[in-house]
Amino acid sequence: MGDPHTPEPEFFESIYRRAGRDPGSIPWADMEPTPLLVRWLRDTSHGPGDAVVVGCGLGDDAEALAAAGWNVTAFDLSPAAIGWCRERFPTSTVDYRVQDLTDLPAPWLGAFDLVMEARTIQSFRPEKQPRIIGWISDLLAAQGRLLVAAIGHRGAPRVTGPPWPVAEADLSAFLERGLELHDFSANPSPWEGFELFELEYRKA
Repeated sequence: MGDPHTPEPEFFESIYRRAGRDPGSIPWADMEPTPLLVRWLRDTSHGPGDAVVVGCGLGDDAEALAAAGWNVTAFDLSPAAIGWCRERFPTSTVDYRVQDLTDLPAPWLGAFDLVMEARTIQSFRPEKQPRIIGWISDLLAAQGRLLVAAIGHRGAPRVTGPPWPVAEADLSAFLERGLELHDFSANPSPWEGFELFELEYRKA
């Protein structure tokens, strides 16, 4: 039996299935690209190249990258979510995959010039988050960029979860994986007492 405090794949799959193609029933489905990604695509001179979207949900970040000329792989552990992406974007160039972040295919390791991660880390309990950060970092190619958007905090609040907002101090796990912090901002979040962390890392 899995850890009862960590969502299993069936947890997410059941939410997508119960939604009945109503995105309003998916708490994390904004039906538009993550603002961090929109700004980065507008302002960056990096790329395009090979990109991967971690926990792609309903595909808006993946499609924004594809529209900007990137060769995009997008994955989620929910088959229902991936099926929904393919229905939403039937002519998409994005390679949508059903895949668990904790069991990445070997050819993906070190393969991507850009990794986009929005609110996946916080799906796991704090003690598991360093391992999740490690697996995300492993996707980056040399000189690659990583964008992270996460609900976070600077203290030690009591959270029963899921989700479990990410402690700012715990983001140092990215640095331990050989990444360099290029940009960081903390903005108001919809959750009282928490912030929206937006970060850009580069692989040295």
